[in-house]
Amino acid sequence: LNRTYNVSEGRSQLIDMLHPDYTYTISIAAATGPGIGNFSDAITVRTDMDAPTEPPQNVDVTVNSSRGVILSWERPPLEEENGLLIRYHVIVVETQIHYLDNGTEFTGVQRYLNRTYNVSEGRAQLIDMLHPDYNYTISIAAATGPGIGPYSEAITVRTDMDAPTEPPQNVDVTVNSSRGVILSWERPPLEE
Repeated sequence: LNRTYNVSEGRSQLIDMLHPDYTYTISIAAATGPGIGNFSDAITVRTDMDAPTEPPQNVDVTVNSSRGVILSWERPPLEEENGLLIRYHVIVVETQIHYLDNGTEFTGVQRYLNRTYNVSEGRAQLIDMLHPDYNYTISIAAATGPGIGPYSEAITVRTDMDAPTEPPQNVDVTVNSSRGVILSWERPPLEE
């Protein structure tokens, strides 16, 4: 990087448009019409870190079971990390699915689950303690000391169904005749 600044007066100059967390060697020389004089001794400086400017790449979410998914990703592009990555922030939006007696499904309550994972934990993470047959919308962002970068595009997956954990409720049997009974019940309670 070689830059020339025309400074007629003053004894300082902002050198901007540099990259975060880079080392630069700077020296200065005075110039007049006939030419450039000798350069000063070089001074080495390192710019401060900044939050990443790109999200993690190649993000994927795979259903692992009725209660977990595996989130995998690659680091942001190196030139966009802007410092030492120290953690990843994951946003999980949980949406409960309900079924009507005729089998029609509808969505219920949404809940945000924020999770943080250290870089040392790798580039794949099991997200567990989820609910069966729920929709989960997941995105991830990388973070340096100064801050969190942008989040990846969200991916929505649905955990596998699981057997009901509760039996049918209010079970009753009524004698209908000498050869038959009527069995009645209410569906198991919805899982929270």
